Amino acid sequence: PHSFLNKTCFFLSVPTNASDPALQPKKAEDAAPVSSMSRETKFWLIRVHGMLMIFAWLVLVVSAILSARYLRDHFPSSSPCGLKWWFHIHRTLNIVALPFILLSTLLIFIAKEWTWEGPSVNNSASANFSPGSVHSLLGTIAILVAIIQPLLALMRCQPDTGARPIFNWTHRSLGVLGIVFAVVTIMIAANSFVSLWSDASWGFLVMIFYVLVAVLSIALFEVLSYLKSKAPSKTAAMEMRNRTSHRYDDSGKVVSSPPRIVNKKPLYGVAALYLVFLLFSLCVAALLIVMLSV
Repeated sequence: PHSFLNKTCFFLSVPTNASDPALQPKKAEDAAPVSSMSRETKFWLIRVHGMLMIFAWLVLVVSAILSARYLRDHFPSSSPCGLKWWFHIHRTLNIVALPFILLSTLLIFIAKEWTWEGPSVNNSASANFSPGSVHSLLGTIAILVAIIQPLLALMRCQPDTGARPIFNWTHRSLGVLGIVFAVVTIMIAANSFVSLWSDASWGFLVMIFYVLVAVLSIALFEVLSYLKSKAPSKTAAMEMRNRTSHRYDDSGKVVSSPPRIVNKKPLYGVAALYLVFLLFSLCVAALLIVMLSV
């Protein structure tokens, strides 16, 4: 009997919480031979995957999007390397975020032994709509958006062409789609993958608080931007004329010399709110990462 057991392949059986669909074991007939990866290593890879995604999306990508939306009118007469400050911030944060996202994706595939955990035609409806399946699907879409966006930016047309508005709206729409799907994916993980968190209930509450603060901050950003646009500021007026006449690229690249700006006062309220929200995002990300690491 012992010699028979020694020649038999062992199979991995990981006991998991029933409410943790992403970590539920395969059925016995679908089990694969054991790999060199231990259960602890698998959980560690999944946790690091979550940490990297949290930092990339909740801090870097969100800050990049907000800079493109609300910092365009800051320092209008300063263009380092021919590019506006907001564009430097937007591009740099997105470039830094992409390696975090790609590395995180690699880690989760290694942890799952290169198997797809999302919806499949071979799965039942309940399996396809389970939290783990939806998490995989929405997360994959967000990752694809993160990869497509910089490639799309490299192929953008000139600002004075008729196709430029199409690029602008496509780029903006994909950006919003990506961050929304990423946030929803993280919320699913915080609510459903209870075995990964030190306190899953607090993780989900922190994410709800983050979303509420983000929505309120965006509303305040819009109000401040509207009030500034209605103020009798020569800077705002001349900057608007610059945009409509394509004096500088909508991506931030200067395409002609701008007229002399009389009022160079930046939008201190918008800049201050941006920095406060950036600090808030860092605190939320740090808290979630700590909850994943213990």
